[in-house]
Amino acid sequence: MSDQIELMGEWWLPDNPDSKLYGTLKYDQKKIELIIMGQLKKTEGFSSKVDNSVEVIQGFTTNGKRVSLIDCIRVGHKFNIPGTFTEKYSPELLFIGTHFNTKENIAFTSVKISYQNLEQWLSPSSYAVSYNDDEKSMIIEYSLPKSIKANFKDVEISFEYNAESRGNSYNNFSIQQTAWIKFSRIGQGISYLYMHELIDNFSNLLSICATRYISPAKIIVSTEEDKKIELIYISENNEVLNEDLKSHDFIFRYVDIESDLQSFLDTWTNKYELLEPVIDYFVESHKKEVFTPISFLKLVQSLETFSRRIRPNWVEDQTNYNTKIEQILEDICEVENKDWLREKLRYSNEPTLATRLKLLFKEINFLLGLNSKKISSFSFKITETRNYYTHFDVSKKDKSLDIHEMFYFGRLFILMLRALILKELGFNQVFIEEHVDQKHGLDIIKQELKF
Repeated sequence: MSDQIELMGEWWLPDNPDSKLYGTLKYDQKKIELIIMGQLKKTEGFSSKVDNSVEVIQGFTTNGKRVSLIDCIRVGHKFNIPGTFTEKYSPELLFIGTHFNTKENIAFTSVKISYQNLEQWLSPSSYAVSYNDDEKSMIIEYSLPKSIKANFKDVEISFEYNAESRGNSYNNFSIQQTAWIKFSRIGQGISYLYMHELIDNFSNLLSICATRYISPAKIIVSTEEDKKIELIYISENNEVLNEDLKSHDFIFRYVDIESDLQSFLDTWTNKYELLEPVIDYFVESHKKEVFTPISFLKLVQSLETFSRRIRPNWVEDQTNYNTKIEQILEDICEVENKDWLREKLRYSNEPTLATRLKLLFKEINFLLGLNSKKISSFSFKITETRNYYTHFDVSKKDKSLDIHEMFYFGRLFILMLRALILKELGFNQVFIEEHVDQKHGLDIIKQELKF
């Protein structure tokens, strides 16, 4: 959906269906906009103090479509004398094909998402082509791939396809196949908020697989009453929405987990909550085109978060450490001083950032090939840079990395995060070595950072 679409019709609030206003809905990948003639929320005379938020606006278009606009903000209004009053609203979501009264009563029996480049990730074998030179003929056989089902969290997930053929009787014929991921939950249904959670969850999974962020391209939802409702929303990654990836642009594809699909999805589901902040940092790094010191700090924080959540968060055995602390505190008579020292020592058994970085470097050194001196040097410089920007310690400025070094360390951090996440998902060292380094330009990183 690259071109802007306009739908004219009548618009109203769910609790005031008799007060309909004429207006035009415009939408594309970048924005959804409703311009209406009149005032949705009536006030005594003209007032600029109208509540600008509207949970749901309903509509019926001139081409017979029922429409629901969700989480609308009034972003502008105009009142000409003589003339008419107009309002402009910016909705977060647009449903075409149904009416919802409130967000709370939204529940879907299924949600179908066509993600960017999902076809390339799945890479189904749908076509067979045979040639006959003697008869100067070409035979193309096409079969719609079979649906694949599994469990995902507490819903059923299926990989589905549809196809559309076009052509004429003279010189053109084509088949366009589209891959979908479908979430279904009969009975309880899928709530509005849970729909967002499922869509984002699998988007993050695909982004782990790919060399950039993967967002939904099209969404179709179903309810008990309406079987095909199109959902329009604003993508966070519009600038690359139409950019195609090739199969080799993925770190791993469906074929790599096909034989153990359910086990892989279970592992992803079980570890997602623990890994979620790390994955969020990782995915965010794929959305940003401009690298700044803040980008560097966020990636450092993501590695520290991974260490805190997934790896041991102590330097020595906590029981032995607590015993030592109590022995030290016993020698202090003043209660106030004892409490002060206890508070100061509360986190003293946790690894420092430099220690955490050293351990993570060593963990994936099968990819990096760093000697121990370089690991210590990198960990020190990264820590000094973090401290300079976070705590603004001027004494650390000369020891900090410059923006060029931060950029390439940022690329290295992304590689490290991907390798660490893949390890948590069950991929072995050999697979990670074969699939990660070339996708991240490790040779260039090594050259720029002088490994």
